[in-house]
Amino acid sequence: MTGVARQVKGARDEHGKLTPLYYEMGRELQAMSERLPGTAEDLAAITEASARMGVQGKASLLKFTESVAIMADAFAMPTDEIGESMGKVANLYKVPFDNINELGDALNYLDDNAQSNGRDIIDVLQRLGGVADKLNFRQAAALGSTFLSLGSAPEVAASAANAMVRELSIATMQGKRFQAGLRALGLDATRLQQGMVTDSQGTIQAVLEAVKKLPAEDQLTVTTQLFGKEFGDDASKLANNLDEYRRQIALTTAAEQKARRCARRRPVPATSRRSGPMPRMPAVTWARMPAPCWRPICASWATASRP
Repeated sequence: MTGVARQVKGARDEHGKLTPLYYEMGRELQAMSERLPGTAEDLAAITEASARMGVQGKASLLKFTESVAIMADAFAMPTDEIGESMGKVANLYKVPFDNINELGDALNYLDDNAQSNGRDIIDVLQRLGGVADKLNFRQAAALGSTFLSLGSAPEVAASAANAMVRELSIATMQGKRFQAGLRALGLDATRLQQGMVTDSQGTIQAVLEAVKKLPAEDQLTVTTQLFGKEFGDDASKLANNLDEYRRQIALTTAAEQKARRCARRRPVPATSRRSGPMPRMPAVTWARMPAPCWRPICASWATASRP
């Protein structure tokens, strides 16, 4: 709890003494450890890391800690590492800290149903922060996860995705080689650049669809004209696996729809009065939960355990 005292605003007073807030947080984290994977110390590490990334306020910190603790177990990540990583991702993609479970839903859907894993997707999302103005976290996760599923390492997946977004976003400024590639696809640079502003994910799919329609012997040539020698082969591979990319987009869409259904349910506070500690869910169940709706699940447990 030393880190919590250091990072959480209000945990110490102006004289450096621990405040009631500090002790309240300690009790809440201890109670949380009785029903979630990890010890109170593990949860405190998440709280410390999330506070360092900008999450503040008792309610927001506890909600963030709860969601991230489940992700840490699901993705087999150290608690302090995932706390800081999720804080960074939330900041990069402008995800409200109170909605961090929506990010977890998207990652878990991909982790469960694709050949990528949650830890690598989180890595890619952080590396793709420079194009967060073009892709939201679900779109970036689907694109990065598809590259990962096709065998790319996280750094390659992020670099290839970043190159595609960057090059298409400045289509009208590109040289003769790029313009020749567009002509081969029958695409217009101005419309393409505008499309990257209004619907970047749809525009990327349109480009890949056009590449896929080319004769096989021309595809790598055109993607190299568009994205250079370093990433032309990655783009060509993605075009030839366009159905997989669309499937992963559909997974993140399903996660979003799940989150909306969860949001419509009335939440039950995790600290609801009960006669005893809540039952501990086996870690393996948390780790492979196929269709997460974590907060309502916890809420239903709280309801079931009331006297």
